[in-house]
Amino acid sequence: MPIGSTDFEARPMKKKKHSNNRLNSGGFDPMTDSNDFYSGSPTERPLYQDRRKTDMNRVRKTARHQDLTGRRKEAADLREKMALIAIMKATIILIVLIILFFALWKGIGLYEEKVFVDNLPDTQGAPLLNPLQGLGEMDVNVREAGAPFSERIEQWKKAERIVDNVDNLLLRDNIDQAIIRCQEALEVAPMHMGALERIARLYFDQKMYAEAVNTYVRMLGVEPSRSDLQVDLLKALNMYGDPDATIAVGQWYHEKNMYNGEVQRYLANAFFLKKEYAEAAEAYAVVIAEKPGDSSVLENQAICYMELKEYQKALDVLEQQALVDLRDPDCYKRMTFCFAQLGKEEDVVQTLGRSAHLFGADAVAMWIQDPRLDPVRMDRSFQIFADSVVTEEYRKYLERMAQTMENAEKAEIAPQLDLPDRTQLDPELLKPRQ
Repeated sequence: MPIGSTDFEARPMKKKKHSNNRLNSGGFDPMTDSNDFYSGSPTERPLYQDRRKTDMNRVRKTARHQDLTGRRKEAADLREKMALIAIMKATIILIVLIILFFALWKGIGLYEEKVFVDNLPDTQGAPLLNPLQGLGEMDVNVREAGAPFSERIEQWKKAERIVDNVDNLLLRDNIDQAIIRCQEALEVAPMHMGALERIARLYFDQKMYAEAVNTYVRMLGVEPSRSDLQVDLLKALNMYGDPDATIAVGQWYHEKNMYNGEVQRYLANAFFLKKEYAEAAEAYAVVIAEKPGDSSVLENQAICYMELKEYQKALDVLEQQALVDLRDPDCYKRMTFCFAQLGKEEDVVQTLGRSAHLFGADAVAMWIQDPRLDPVRMDRSFQIFADSVVTEEYRKYLERMAQTMENAEKAEIAPQLDLPDRTQLDPELLKPRQ
């Protein structure tokens, strides 16, 4: 062996093998030599290899969980429960306070309304017709004009509050108190449009047409270009029965606005009330062109033609009305008169026969006595029909009179027991029963 060489260099060192038969509980290899402690690296087995299959779904408890082991769940959540109870108490107290505040607010409002109603003075007539002071004039060049403006603003605010109270009264269908509140607002602000519009509608609904007309006139004095106010004024004038004013307002409306069928109808009715039948018939013709099935308009136009003695035009309108309303006796009566004035005897008899079938002989018997049938009274067919109707009517009249007299005689005689005639009884009924 050469000098300087050793067996250690010639043969590599063999590592000592350790048996892996058994492991400690911690999962580490046992160390028998101190050199292995420094040269070998310790190894650790995974946790899942040390757990049983029954513990796979369990959660490893930390030190905090171990400290709480054995305590009751209620003791662990006591602070959370106390906090939740405190929050619930505060919420309930808040809700109760809100309900009490709302009830107090409503009670104060009802009490103020009752005090206001009790202190109202008794007035005669519509308060709106009473004279109200105007707004007056203000010199804006004067430096002290700011004070009147502030006063006016306060008045307008007060009127707004009153009008809001009117809306609440209308929701409760308290019409009388709503009208009184509107009057109070108008005393504070005579040209308040909200109060004027509400009270005008209330007057019209309550059939106080004169007061409604007065209110619409005042509103048009403030805003004369509003077409809806013009139409509302026409409605009130039509219900009030002032044809001259209705015609004036209707013509004014048509000068500034487009055609309106409702306004045209009010104009025609106004001409009809004034007995200006030519203008009324012309106005009704415009309405019929728009609505040909209006029975009332057709009836009024036929009357206009009859008053103008234009019986053929009246017949044309009445025939159109008969198609709309088949059960109107006045329509057939006017047709009969028009046929008579035109000298059409056969048409008169046919119309009377149809009327007798529809409305009975009693109604037709009353028509025969009308002097407007004189032009055909001497006609033979008309006389035969009239005799049959009158004879039938006279016979019914005698029967009714006889029935009335018989009932009166029976009422004077004391009621007696009606006994059956024994001679006409069945012998089997007289035998005793088993």
